[in-house]
Amino acid sequence: MALDEKYQHLQKILSRFDSVVVAFSGGVDSTLLLKVACDTLGTDKVLALTATSPIFPSYEIEQSKLLAEEFGVRQEFIDSNEMDLSDFAENTLQRCYHCKHNMLRLFLQAMTERSGTLLEGSNLDDQDDYRPGQKAVTQLKICSPLLEANFKK
Repeated sequence: MALDEKYQHLQKILSRFDSVVVAFSGGVDSTLLLKVACDTLGTDKVLALTATSPIFPSYEIEQSKLLAEEFGVRQEFIDSNEMDLSDFAENTLQRCYHCKHNMLRLFLQAMTERSGTLLEGSNLDDQDDYRPGQKAVTQLKICSPLLEANFKK
């Protein structure tokens, strides 16, 4: 499938939703998802939700702020406190699962006060890596439009 066809497919997927909340790190994948969501639904129907924590470098948080501002979309921050999770702090091979599950659970809790569907930026390339966090996405039934639209990095 050509890139423009994937883009149109992604827009079609996003247009199914009245409003969305994008789990937004400021990385390439969540930035693409946020931008296309804003272009498709309008910035008034999109919220960028960003986790803050000592495990995330401050420059990444600042980059996410600049991007959200550039897109004209509202951004909110949630302290994810991963270091308070013993399952994460033990630093086992499953730490990424515990981190992602905690973050997405907090995002879902925050959404009880908001309307919309929570989206995250996994793509096809993530399927080829060891990604224990993907299990959390599946368990919590989080929508991954880039994956659904067959996007790769």
